[in-house]
Amino acid sequence: MPAGVVALRRMGVDIPADARAAFRGIRYIDGNAVAEGRFAHGVGWGIRRTALVESLAARARALGADLRYQCAAGHWRNTAEGILLDTESGPVHGSLLVGADGLHSRVRKLAGLECRWRGPLRFGLRRHFVLPPWSSFVEVYWGDGAEAYITPAGPERVAVAFLWSGGLSLCSGNVLRAQGQRHRPAEPDRFDKASRSGTRNGSLWSATLPATWTPSPAKDSRWRSTAPAFWSTQ
Repeated sequence: MPAGVVALRRMGVDIPADARAAFRGIRYIDGNAVAEGRFAHGVGWGIRRTALVESLAARARALGADLRYQCAAGHWRNTAEGILLDTESGPVHGSLLVGADGLHSRVRKLAGLECRWRGPLRFGLRRHFVLPPWSSFVEVYWGDGAEAYITPAGPERVAVAFLWSGGLSLCSGNVLRAQGQRHRPAEPDRFDKASRSGTRNGSLWSATLPATWTPSPAKDSRWRSTAPAFWSTQ
């Protein structure tokens, strides 16, 4: 969003022009009903997560941060000097430990802050396509119990993501086919002609609800859809 773009610039994080695409608002589409909101100031950026991580890491290194990859964090404890964290490459001392380690946060669990979410689960699928964005908006297509987000993510990249509640059965081929016929863009074959971008055959994840939610892992992270190309992520 625009505030995030301002924050990145303020931190001196450089996102290459070929790794981002500007969007000027959000457009909601439900059949023939369309509503859109334009940002009052500035634009947002659609950025592929890997590009964002690389840019953040480069800025952190430039400021002197010690980044350690393939170095799993283990137990930690308070000491007179601050925090002592056990890692695979030896102990690390610090004055503060930040638990920004995701849905299955080990830091949160060891701190006694873990609790299991018992509300409805929410699932997601995403795929990047190599084709020029056709809109300067993030488009949100509403369906029965599901929505699709189409985001410009670069001069030649579009990101498509689905979110839905109610279990995996809702995302069956028949359901997606029905939603696709209801909400297909003006040029529905553009996705058929586009090549898919990425190194994985699709992803299935549980989207975050409250910060303390721990979802049950999906049994098959390479779930396959029988829906038409516009709605499938192989």
